[in-house]
Amino acid sequence: MTQTLSSSELDGGPPPPCGDSVWSIFQHGIDIDPERAALISFWQPASHLEALVGKSPCPAKSMVDPKHQDSMLIWSYDQMQRGAARLGAILDRHNVPADSMILTFIPHGVEWSLVMWAAALKCHTLVCRTVQLLHSSLPDDQQLKEYYFRRLRPAVVIVEDEESAAIVDKLRQDAAAAAGDQSSDSGSSFFLGICLSPLTPARRASGSNWISFASDIASPRPPFTDEESSVSAQQVRDRPDRISNIFFTSGTSASQPKGVPRTTRNVCASIASHTAFSSSSPRSPEISRPGTVGLIFSANMMALSMTSPLIQWYNGGTVVVPSRVFSVSANLEAIEWCGVTNMEMMRSQLVLLAKHKDFAPRKIRSIRVIFVSGEIITVGYLERVREMLGVGEKVLLVAGFGMTEGVGALGYPPSVLMEEGMPKPLGDVMPVGTATPGTRIKVVDVEKKKKVSETTQTPQNEQATAEKEKEWEVLPRGKQGELHISNDAYVDGYLDGLAPQMFYRDREGTKWFRTGDLAVIDESGMVFVVGRIKDIVKSSVGFFNPTAIEAFLARHLSVEVCVIGIPSPMHGEMPYVILDRLPENGTATDVNEMFSQMMPGGSGFSLGEVITLKELGLDTWPITVTGKIQRHQLRKIAVAYLKTKDISGYALDG
Repeated sequence: MTQTLSSSELDGGPPPPCGDSVWSIFQHGIDIDPERAALISFWQPASHLEALVGKSPCPAKSMVDPKHQDSMLIWSYDQMQRGAARLGAILDRHNVPADSMILTFIPHGVEWSLVMWAAALKCHTLVCRTVQLLHSSLPDDQQLKEYYFRRLRPAVVIVEDEESAAIVDKLRQDAAAAAGDQSSDSGSSFFLGICLSPLTPARRASGSNWISFASDIASPRPPFTDEESSVSAQQVRDRPDRISNIFFTSGTSASQPKGVPRTTRNVCASIASHTAFSSSSPRSPEISRPGTVGLIFSANMMALSMTSPLIQWYNGGTVVVPSRVFSVSANLEAIEWCGVTNMEMMRSQLVLLAKHKDFAPRKIRSIRVIFVSGEIITVGYLERVREMLGVGEKVLLVAGFGMTEGVGALGYPPSVLMEEGMPKPLGDVMPVGTATPGTRIKVVDVEKKKKVSETTQTPQNEQATAEKEKEWEVLPRGKQGELHISNDAYVDGYLDGLAPQMFYRDREGTKWFRTGDLAVIDESGMVFVVGRIKDIVKSSVGFFNPTAIEAFLARHLSVEVCVIGIPSPMHGEMPYVILDRLPENGTATDVNEMFSQMMPGGSGFSLGEVITLKELGLDTWPITVTGKIQRHQLRKIAVAYLKTKDISGYALDG
């Protein structure tokens, strides 16, 4: 039970028990029912890699209509376990060193899922990047690829085809040259390349140490032994501080991205925290249970695309991979044919789904829970989505919260979801839950901390200042400040020690992560994320939270809105409103006047300007690979547009 305090602090209580290895997450699902469907790859044929996992004596238990079962790949937990054991055996046969780095450039599919399972079984570190990145010739993408090979020095690289293998060989050679390594053609003393497709004789004769998933792994010589085809709990020797996965946050410089190394402890704690509430009530629909079917929407290089399947697999549910790359039509078919019950997706993806030409409410009639994440979720948005999807109250729309740095710190107790209904919003913003077991949360005064940080340091006061920087002033309930989280699911720091100011320990030694999110905790203990600190528009007449303006205008005008700050010599910054379209029978002047007259705190102050995507030469919002609006890119486009107009009174060089 979450402890309620007078200040903006929450304590979810002692942490729930969790496994001592990443493999224990998969084993938990296997033990529930090894015959249940663990994975459905909607786009891959039923017989694909059958030689690797074996054919089940009976079809895996699934929600798929029998008339469609032969048109897609469906593997049981028993088959997934056998496939992971055999893939792990191949890595052992090729003498892949312990604690190796596995870097993938492959699409969603059974191979990607098997690599996840095998990396956990053999305790290797897994890093996933997109196929598109590997083949991109853009200068920023090229720098990223070079950084991955130079910094990560992967022992195993997995790609789609021989063209991709050639690109990897070149990247490894360049990394070796940059490191001054004359002993080999790579930056690592060991290398194994795995290609999903068959290899040509020329590639095999090149001596570059590449093998084929389709032949050398699926049907090796000699054949797999019984020992290589099974998993014993005793053979998994994981460590709490082993790096299980490395993800990379969006919005960082191309030359040195911000790496997020999640340890075994982080991964196990995140699953335990995420599922803790469900254990108290068998009625809770929020957490996956045997029989639930979850859909993968996000790119497989995202933390979300790994965490969501882990939750499903831990609870004995089924994971559905709809398509090789993101496809709205494939997702709609997969939802309908596979009986998907749970979806977790970004705001932008959900709108694409609802607006697709093939969408019909009947196609999503199996859906029971939709987690919406990635950006601030408002009442108006949820109302609009319900209307677009044509779903009633039986479908639970949950505003989810998670970060690349960690997940599972916030959730909804069963009493809230099943007995009280969705909690009340704060203005237009929906809550993202309360502290889960094992989590401590606080909302602190950012400005006062800033003053402490700006204290001039001398050798005499350096230690004293360092001690002060460990403490933050916690705000009263209802006040807006920065959200700080303490939970073993969150990482201790970024790769190479980047941005150390985002992590700290308090006087009791408790580790904390600064999310960079603006949040409010209400009297009931619900947490509301209301914006990002970096997005705040700092005007001479006050600070403007873009999220508040966006929520207000979107609800009253039924349009998609993004607010950005643009420099002004008189006001510091001015909030500019970008709309996907003007409201019906409305003008830009109408929007400005509505803000001035009706927006709380907006009276007497106007917006900088109201601009549509069409005016900016855009058909749709510029978004990141994670589905978030690229505010920085939108700002650059807007500044370039405004420079073409007669607005010399504004400082548009920023």
